[in-house]
Amino acid sequence: MKGSMFAARSSSSSAAGPAMDDRTVDRIFAGSLQNLPPVSSKIVRIFTSSTFTDTTLERNTLMAEAYPRLKDYCRERHGLEFQVS
Repeated sequence: MKGSMFAARSSSSSAAGPAMDDRTVDRIFAGSLQNLPPVSSKIVRIFTSSTFTDTTLERNTLMAEAYPRLKDYCRERHGLEFQVS
Protein backbone atom coordinates (compact mmCIF):
# COMPACT_ATOMS: atom_id res chain seq x y z
CA MET A 1 0.00 0.00 0.00
CA LYS A 2 2.98 2.30 -0.34
CA GLY A 3 1.90 5.75 -1.39
CA SER A 4 -1.80 4.94 -1.10
CA MET A 5 -2.26 7.57 1.60
CA PHE A 6 -1.32 10.20 -0.96
CA ALA A 7 -3.00 8.71 -4.01
CA ALA A 8 -6.28 10.57 -3.59
CA ARG A 9 -4.52 13.83 -2.86
CA SER A 10 -2.25 13.51 -5.86
CA SER A 11 -5.07 12.81 -8.30
CA SER A 12 -6.47 16.34 -8.29
CA SER A 13 -5.68 19.90 -7.32
CA SER A 14 -7.13 21.67 -4.31
CA ALA A 15 -7.87 25.30 -3.58
CA ALA A 16 -4.47 25.48 -1.87
CA GLY A 17 -2.65 24.65 -5.08
CA PRO A 18 -1.62 21.75 -7.28
CA ALA A 19 -1.35 18.38 -5.61
CA MET A 20 1.95 16.53 -5.41
CA ASP A 21 2.37 13.27 -7.27
CA ASP A 22 3.57 10.12 -5.50
CA ARG A 23 7.11 10.49 -6.87
CA THR A 24 7.45 13.97 -5.33
CA VAL A 25 6.10 12.78 -1.97
CA ASP A 26 8.49 9.80 -1.99
CA ARG A 27 11.47 12.11 -2.73
CA ILE A 28 10.53 14.40 0.16
CA PHE A 29 10.13 11.49 2.59
CA ALA A 30 13.52 10.19 1.44
CA GLY A 31 15.05 13.53 2.47
CA SER A 32 15.39 15.24 -0.90
CA LEU A 33 14.47 18.88 -0.48
CA GLN A 34 15.58 19.93 -3.97
CA ASN A 35 13.03 21.27 -6.46
CA LEU A 36 10.20 21.42 -3.94
CA PRO A 37 6.76 22.37 -5.24
CA PRO A 38 5.43 25.78 -4.16
CA VAL A 39 4.02 25.76 -0.64
CA SER A 40 0.51 26.96 0.09
CA SER A 41 1.17 27.46 3.80
CA LYS A 42 4.03 28.85 5.86
CA ILE A 43 3.34 26.44 8.73
CA VAL A 44 4.83 23.01 9.34
CA ARG A 45 2.66 21.31 11.96
CA ILE A 46 3.19 17.87 13.40
CA PHE A 47 1.10 15.73 15.69
CA THR A 48 2.47 12.71 17.51
CA SER A 49 -0.20 10.29 18.62
CA SER A 50 0.54 7.98 21.52
CA THR A 51 -0.54 6.98 24.99
CA PHE A 52 0.56 9.88 27.16
CA THR A 53 2.14 7.78 29.94
CA ASP A 54 3.81 5.25 27.63
CA THR A 55 6.00 7.75 25.83
CA THR A 56 7.05 10.24 28.49
CA LEU A 57 10.78 9.83 27.85
CA GLU A 58 10.43 9.95 24.07
CA ARG A 59 8.09 12.95 24.13
CA ASN A 60 10.34 14.87 26.54
CA THR A 61 13.37 14.15 24.37
CA LEU A 62 11.56 15.35 21.24
CA MET A 63 10.46 18.52 23.02
CA ALA A 64 13.90 19.26 24.49
CA GLU A 65 16.15 18.27 21.58
CA ALA A 66 14.43 17.64 18.27
CA TYR A 67 11.64 20.21 18.12
CA PRO A 68 13.82 23.27 18.85
CA ARG A 69 16.23 22.19 16.09
CA LEU A 70 13.37 21.59 13.66
CA LYS A 71 11.88 24.98 14.53
CA ASP A 72 15.20 26.72 13.83
CA TYR A 73 15.74 24.74 10.62
CA CYS A 74 12.26 25.52 9.27
CA ARG A 75 12.59 29.22 10.07
CA GLU A 76 16.21 29.77 9.00
CA ARG A 77 16.35 27.59 5.90
CA HIS A 78 12.82 27.85 4.54
CA GLY A 79 11.08 30.77 6.29
CA LEU A 80 8.47 28.41 7.75
CA GLU A 81 6.88 28.29 11.19
CA PHE A 82 7.19 24.93 12.99
CA GLN A 83 4.36 23.97 15.32
CA VAL A 84 3.64 20.96 17.51
CA SER A 85 -0.01 20.21 18.20
